[in-house]
Amino acid sequence: MKKVISVITALLIVVLIMPAFVNAQSSEIIIPDGRLLQGRSSNVIVIVREFGTGRLVGNAEVVMVGCGVNMHKYTNDKGEVTFLVTPTETGKIQVTATYDGMMGTETEIRVYADKSPPTMGIDPQVTPTNKKQLTVTGTTSPGAEVYVNQVKAVVDKEGRFSATIALHEGVNTIIVKASNGYATTTEQFEVELDTQSPTMFLETKVEEEHYVDVETVMIKGRVEPGSEVTVNGVKATVVNDIFVAEIPVTLGNNKLVVEAVDRVGNTSTLEKEFDIWTRTVVKIQIGSDIAYINDEVTKLDTPAAIIDGRTVVPLRFIGEAFGAEVEWIDETKTANISLDGDTISLQIGSTTAVVNGAIQTLDVPPQIVNGRTMLPFRFLGEALNCEIEWDATTKTVTMIKEVLK
Repeated sequence: MKKVISVITALLIVVLIMPAFVNAQSSEIIIPDGRLLQGRSSNVIVIVREFGTGRLVGNAEVVMVGCGVNMHKYTNDKGEVTFLVTPTETGKIQVTATYDGMMGTETEIRVYADKSPPTMGIDPQVTPTNKKQLTVTGTTSPGAEVYVNQVKAVVDKEGRFSATIALHEGVNTIIVKASNGYATTTEQFEVELDTQSPTMFLETKVEEEHYVDVETVMIKGRVEPGSEVTVNGVKATVVNDIFVAEIPVTLGNNKLVVEAVDRVGNTSTLEKEFDIWTRTVVKIQIGSDIAYINDEVTKLDTPAAIIDGRTVVPLRFIGEAFGAEVEWIDETKTANISLDGDTISLQIGSTTAVVNGAIQTLDVPPQIVNGRTMLPFRFLGEALNCEIEWDATTKTVTMIKEVLK
């Protein structure tokens, strides 16, 4: 009888005590956010203890599987481990804790549907713009569905979304909606589309101006506010809608190119042509061997004189001062002058001259004085298309000619 009692006692000890060794640990789970929601990131703290003693178990492996979660970590020396969990589905996450020599225990965490409105964050947009398509990007709650002005956005698993829509000229209202099936979050903003070239016009009528011997020209005009303007590559000063630029020019024909770029990059261009003339002023005084070409002093071999009541001047000096070519034919005592397409032919002692093929009569014939051919200044000035001035007080002849080089 004593043997039977001993066996029964031993069996009871095995039956009662063995479970304590087989399931020698337990898991305590703490969720600071209260509960797990689909698409929301939350910390989950798992604490592993021994059954019976309640001793914290360090270096225990904790595995979390389910609802899109598959993670594992080891507890610290305080028996704790923290997971950042983002469930992608509703349901249950299985938590298993195991340690060498101890049988693992399992715990479940329930994941609930997130019925709160999804979060919404829209990346900054540039406005105005000249791009006819707009790509709207941002973030929302993972799993949410996003529409941008009726266009369904692509949403990745982290909640980043992107959608490209067409814009119309002017102000566009952009409406972004995010929905998780339970609630909707809506935000809107405006983007202006501007594809029109900036308006611009010149106040300086260069084609109507008469520029003479200038090195720079001031250009003024008006442009759409906020634009940048360059004139022949020179950056203009722009104040509100008025622009001003001083540009270098050269003698002869010049091309004017004005370019405007508005705040979004649209451009407009104005092109004009204008001329810069050069003026030659020759002054010569009766009886003086000093003459002036544009205020520069020149000494004459033979001064101007009055012959038979007419003022005569040295032909070669006057002609070459204006850039004419003077040809002397000694055999016939003939002088030929050519300038800017005009031709003059005259002969010593003859009152007949040929100007551009037409015969003209001189009051006083050309003659040679001190080896220089002299002829009436008025005839010569008119033949060379000069402006002529006579100062009777100082007995000074002034010839002015403007040419386009």
